[in-house]
Parts: sequence; C-alpha cells; structure tokens
Amino acid sequence: IDSDGDGRGTTSETLLSCPDLNGVPTAPVGYSFFDDDCDDNDANRAPNLPELCTATVDENCDGDPTIGATDVTVSYADSDGDGLADEEEDLNRKKLNITLIHANLKKN
Repeated sequence: IDSDGDGRGTTSETLLSCPDLNGVPTAPVGYSFFDDDCDDNDANRAPNLPELCTATVDENCDGDPTIGATDVTVSYADSDGDGLADEEEDLNRKKLNITLIHANLKKN
C-alpha cells in the first residue's frame, strides 16, 4: 500500500491485480509496485527522492540523513577574514610572486 502517494509503498497491505486491457501492468490507486518506502506516512521520504542536508531526516531511505545530500555547501578557512579562503589566498600570492619574478627576468 502507498499511504502517502509518493509512488513507493510498504508490505503492510498487498493486493494482486491484473494488467489493463492493453496488457500494461498498473497499480491500483493507493498502491505501488515498490515496497521500499521507509516512511509511508511522509511523501517527502522515499528511495527515489534526493537526499537533503538535514541532520535528522533520511529523505532517500538509505539509512543515513546526510550521505549523498544534493544541497551540501563547502566552506574553507579564512583566517584573516578577507573573504578569500586560505588556500586561495596562498595561490594568489604564488601567482603574484611568479608574475613579479617573470617581470624582473624581462628587465634583465
């Protein structure tokens, strides 16, 4: 049965049905061909849904509330508070040094 209408159900109640007149298998209203819904009372939780970055809700029923999250952001250390990540700032310094060395070599 698919209590929350998300296309995924559970084995709490089953129903046998025949294909339609064209031979296409169809699940009756309120039922699903899939029995893998981890919370059949919440349409926002099913194996075919994307995982969101929440600490307590497992949207895609994989057993972990964060693995595979599609809305993860990455933050980098900015020890001097200038808005540039420490690694990015270090890379900019190296580029500047290379440019200065190159300019000095051209002068000589």
